[in-house]
Amino acid sequence: MTKQVRSRRTSKALRTQFKSKRGAPVGNRNAVLALPWDSGFDLSDSEGIRRFLEEVVKAVWEGRLGTRAAGSLNGSLRLLFELCTLPQLEERVAELEKVKKGI
Repeated sequence: MTKQVRSRRTSKALRTQFKSKRGAPVGNRNAVLALPWDSGFDLSDSEGIRRFLEEVVKAVWEGRLGTRAAGSLNGSLRLLFELCTLPQLEERVAELEKVKKGI
């Protein structure tokens, strides 16, 4: 029983400290930080995705982009990069299989 009481007291103290029942402390501006879209970003090839990812990393480091947005962009960029590089990898595997059969 004392463990539950301590746990309740601790959580109540934290809620009072942050004035929020869940999530980030009141006044946290991390979630509203966004990276403006530059028309020069080209996400149609792996090189463009790589350049955009560099910009995302810089923006997070400099505090211009929130961590939630960065996490979301990271997942999306990973998928885009995989989609761009997959056909090239498939071609390379096919070439290697041809060479292997020829030996």
